[in-house]
Amino acid sequence: MKKILIIDDDAFVRKMTAHIIKQQGFDVLLADNGNKGIQLLEENLDLSLIITDILMPDKEGLETISDIKKINKHI
Repeated sequence: MKKILIIDDDAFVRKMTAHIIKQQGFDVLLADNGNKGIQLLEENLDLSLIITDILMPDKEGLETISDIKKINKHI
């Protein structure tokens, strides 16, 4: 089954997005900031898709995307 990572600091958005995606039959991983998202990516290199917020504390979404591309340029 394909895995999707959702990175968003808003718990409601994170949970609702996960709920919708799970209904479509995907496995979902959740992170509340970019640093945790990068950690989950490193632990789950078989991710198919990452959905990230842009404005977040700790690590902005664009910085997170840049770091993701360094780990896996195909995501």
